[in-house]
Amino acid sequence: MTAKAPPEHHIEQVPIDNLRPDVANPRRISDEQLEALTRSVREYGLVQPIVARREDGIVVAGHQRLLAARRLGFKTIPVIYVDGLTLEQARVLNLGLNKISGDWDQELLARLLAGLNATTDLDLSLSGFEQDEVAQLIKSLEARDKRDRIEAFDLDALWRPHVRHHAPNTASCGR
Repeated sequence: MTAKAPPEHHIEQVPIDNLRPDVANPRRISDEQLEALTRSVREYGLVQPIVARREDGIVVAGHQRLLAARRLGFKTIPVIYVDGLTLEQARVLNLGLNKISGDWDQELLARLLAGLNATTDLDLSLSGFEQDEVAQLIKSLEARDKRDRIEAFDLDALWRPHVRHHAPNTASCGR
């Protein structure tokens, strides 16, 4: 049996007033997170389209981005319409897009943030990470690096024979 090909999707610029948030969307955002998202959208633009149903304009994914765009006074926004989905299918898609997101590799995340943090002209708060989170991740990375660091020591000293004096004119080499 062959798998059904997924539908093709295209990005369209749509008047922002044509879109309506789904009242059943369980995802919430704090005021601080919305402010960070709004700053990010202001800086980089709306680089991830909103996903919506064409027949009723209900947002499937991108509720928070829609809020940020409205705060910034956008008149049109990029949208991908998922045609042919029932409201229930759209809600399952919404849950999946929000829930299936993976986990952070804490060490790689800390290294990435440490490298970006060293760049003075970047505002890391645009990443959604608060300064105290960045500091804590970098601190944990430094502690891990210190713990894992091989102690440096003089290898030559390990192989140098030790001279021990046993009697006035005799010496023996050992260990």
